[in-house]
Amino acid sequence: MMLFLLLFFLIFGTVVNWYLIRTIDLHTALTAPLLPYLGFMFGAFIAWVCRLNWSHIKTVGIEAGIQNTGIAFMIMYYSFPQPYATKAIVVPLVVAFLTTKPFWLVYMIRSRVIKYKKRKELEKNENLTAKANNNDGKLILENEKPFINDEQNNTKEDYVEMMDVFVK
Repeated sequence: MMLFLLLFFLIFGTVVNWYLIRTIDLHTALTAPLLPYLGFMFGAFIAWVCRLNWSHIKTVGIEAGIQNTGIAFMIMYYSFPQPYATKAIVVPLVVAFLTTKPFWLVYMIRSRVIKYKKRKELEKNENLTAKANNNDGKLILENEKPFINDEQNNTKEDYVEMMDVFVK
């Protein structure tokens, strides 16, 4: 039900405000997000210059970059006469839409890197465990053949090879 409502409002809002969405040109789409993005960078840079620790640098950068676009919507909507007010809120609309995209990108990249590292560590641990843990507790190297009497380490091919040696 919640997904239906979310999709309904998203689709309905897009259809109703299509005339505003059509006014977004390439110049607006590329320059409007510069306000929060430059705020992120300059805020973090100034915090770094002030020799703050890493957690404070991130906090200051985020606080400087996140702008309250709701206030910009209300001020523009109620300050300008009506045909101009709806056209004026296009830029805050683009800013509000694109402000959090760098955070999502960093989150996705970071989660993939963490997942990759965990998978590699798990594979490494499984390989070490498989090499070190046979039933007798003997360590068998990759290039070393197991003993003939060690039944747990033998495969069908090894049995066929042993039988060929025995028959000859």
